[in-house]
Amino acid sequence: MSEVLNSGQTPNQTPDQTPSQTPDQTPATEPKTSIWVCQYDNCLRKRSEAVLNALNAIELPAGTTVSAGGCQGQCHMGPNVQVFRSGDRPSWYCEVKPEDAEEIIQAMTPIKRLLNPRLHFY
Repeated sequence: MSEVLNSGQTPNQTPDQTPSQTPDQTPATEPKTSIWVCQYDNCLRKRSEAVLNALNAIELPAGTTVSAGGCQGQCHMGPNVQVFRSGDRPSWYCEVKPEDAEEIIQAMTPIKRLLNPRLHFY
């Protein structure tokens, strides 16, 4: 007896799986998040290294990276952190403190109290 397949479905694939997914696997395209922490002069003077260390000390969700970044051009608002989530526009945070690290990692949407008011108009 021949098996009837839905459009795009491959043999041994259940109807709820995408072609890039096989049983017991996650989709090939997981959401990715990149977090950049300014490590330039003014931000360093305002403890951006401590912010970077606090973010790196947290167990990161799959697909999340934290990196030291260069000047983001908003030195007077530092420490500056940019969060890039796939499928969303970047969130540009200012005056970030090490104690904000956990909230930044866990937040699924922008954290309004940290958003740079010169760049975000909510």
